[in-house]
Amino acid sequence: MEKPRLELMSDHELLMELVAEKRRQDTVRTVKLCIYLILAAVVCVLLFIYVPRIIEAYRSVKATLNQIKEITDKLQSTFSKVDFEKMQSTLEKMDFDELQQSLETVRSFLNRLQTIFGGF
Repeated sequence: MEKPRLELMSDHELLMELVAEKRRQDTVRTVKLCIYLILAAVVCVLLFIYVPRIIEAYRSVKATLNQIKEITDKLQSTFSKVDFEKMQSTLEKMDFDELQQSLETVRSFLNRLQTIFGGF
Protein backbone atom coordinates (compact mmCIF):
# COMPACT_ATOMS: atom_id res chain seq x y z
CA MET A 1 0.00 0.00 0.00
CA GLU A 2 1.54 3.26 -1.12
CA LYS A 3 1.44 6.22 1.25
CA PRO A 4 -0.14 9.35 -0.18
CA ARG A 5 1.99 12.43 -0.43
CA LEU A 6 1.78 14.79 2.51
CA GLU A 7 0.77 17.73 0.32
CA LEU A 8 -2.35 15.91 -0.88
CA MET A 9 -3.53 14.87 2.62
CA SER A 10 -6.20 16.66 4.55
CA ASP A 11 -5.59 18.01 8.03
CA HIS A 12 -7.40 15.04 9.58
CA GLU A 13 -5.32 12.55 7.55
CA LEU A 14 -2.12 14.36 8.53
CA LEU A 15 -3.12 14.25 12.17
CA MET A 16 -3.96 10.54 11.93
CA GLU A 17 -0.58 9.87 10.25
CA LEU A 18 1.26 11.79 13.00
CA VAL A 19 -0.57 9.85 15.72
CA ALA A 20 0.23 6.54 14.01
CA GLU A 21 3.93 7.51 13.65
CA LYS A 22 4.03 8.52 17.32
CA ARG A 23 2.57 5.16 18.34
CA ARG A 24 5.17 3.31 16.21
CA GLN A 25 7.98 5.33 17.81
CA ASP A 26 6.57 4.68 21.29
CA THR A 27 6.33 0.96 20.54
CA VAL A 28 9.92 0.84 19.27
CA ARG A 29 11.11 2.81 22.31
CA THR A 30 9.23 0.45 24.66
CA VAL A 31 10.69 -2.64 22.98
CA LYS A 32 14.22 -1.17 23.19
CA LEU A 33 13.69 -0.31 26.85
CA CYS A 34 12.53 -3.88 27.60
CA ILE A 35 15.56 -5.31 25.80
CA TYR A 36 17.92 -3.02 27.75
CA LEU A 37 16.25 -3.97 31.04
CA ILE A 38 16.54 -7.67 30.23
CA LEU A 39 20.21 -7.25 29.33
CA ALA A 40 20.84 -5.30 32.53
CA ALA A 41 19.11 -8.02 34.56
CA VAL A 42 21.19 -10.74 32.88
CA VAL A 43 24.41 -8.82 33.55
CA CYS A 44 23.42 -8.33 37.21
CA VAL A 45 22.67 -12.03 37.64
CA LEU A 46 25.95 -13.01 36.00
CA LEU A 47 27.84 -10.58 38.22
CA PHE A 48 26.04 -11.96 41.26
CA ILE A 49 27.06 -15.49 40.28
CA TYR A 50 30.63 -14.96 39.06
CA VAL A 51 32.03 -12.13 41.18
CA PRO A 52 32.12 -14.23 44.39
CA ARG A 53 33.85 -17.04 42.49
CA ILE A 54 36.40 -14.61 41.08
CA ILE A 55 37.03 -13.13 44.52
CA GLU A 56 37.44 -16.62 46.01
CA ALA A 57 39.89 -17.59 43.27
CA TYR A 58 41.81 -14.34 43.81
CA ARG A 59 42.06 -14.99 47.55
CA SER A 60 43.22 -18.55 46.92
CA VAL A 61 45.90 -17.40 44.48
CA LYS A 62 46.99 -14.68 46.91
CA ALA A 63 47.28 -17.19 49.78
CA THR A 64 49.27 -19.58 47.58
CA LEU A 65 51.61 -16.80 46.53
CA ASN A 66 52.12 -15.84 50.19
CA GLN A 67 52.97 -19.46 51.02
CA ILE A 68 55.44 -19.58 48.14
CA LYS A 69 57.01 -16.33 49.36
CA GLU A 70 57.35 -17.73 52.88
CA ILE A 71 58.99 -20.90 51.55
CA THR A 72 61.41 -18.98 49.36
CA ASP A 73 62.28 -16.70 52.29
CA LYS A 74 62.98 -19.75 54.46
CA LEU A 75 65.09 -21.32 51.73
CA GLN A 76 66.98 -18.10 51.23
CA SER A 77 67.69 -17.75 54.94
CA THR A 78 68.74 -21.41 55.10
CA PHE A 79 71.08 -21.09 52.15
CA SER A 80 72.55 -17.89 53.54
CA LYS A 81 73.48 -19.77 56.73
CA VAL A 82 75.22 -22.60 54.85
CA ASP A 83 78.96 -22.15 54.48
CA PHE A 84 79.53 -23.63 51.02
CA GLU A 85 83.28 -23.12 51.14
CA LYS A 86 83.55 -25.12 54.36
CA MET A 87 81.32 -27.80 52.89
CA GLN A 88 83.46 -27.99 49.78
CA SER A 89 86.68 -28.25 51.78
CA THR A 90 85.13 -31.01 53.93
CA LEU A 91 84.07 -32.93 50.83
CA GLU A 92 87.53 -32.55 49.36
CA LYS A 93 89.07 -33.97 52.53
CA MET A 94 86.83 -37.05 52.50
CA ASP A 95 88.34 -40.24 51.19
CA PHE A 96 85.54 -41.87 49.22
CA ASP A 97 87.62 -44.95 48.42
CA GLU A 98 88.08 -45.62 52.12
CA LEU A 99 84.35 -45.08 52.69
CA GLN A 100 83.53 -47.53 49.92
CA GLN A 101 85.92 -50.08 51.41
CA SER A 102 84.32 -49.67 54.85
CA LEU A 103 80.85 -50.21 53.37
CA GLU A 104 82.05 -53.39 51.66
CA THR A 105 83.43 -54.63 54.99
CA VAL A 106 80.10 -53.94 56.73
CA ARG A 107 78.22 -55.66 53.91
CA SER A 108 80.38 -58.80 54.12
CA PHE A 109 80.01 -58.86 57.93
CA LEU A 110 76.21 -58.64 57.61
CA ASN A 111 76.21 -61.44 55.02
CA ARG A 112 78.16 -63.69 57.44
CA LEU A 113 75.71 -62.88 60.26
CA GLN A 114 72.84 -63.70 57.94
CA THR A 115 74.28 -67.10 57.13
CA ILE A 116 74.98 -67.80 60.81
CA PHE A 117 71.41 -67.00 61.92
CA GLY A 118 69.77 -68.78 59.00
CA GLY A 119 69.07 -65.84 56.73
CA PHE A 120 66.02 -63.81 57.66
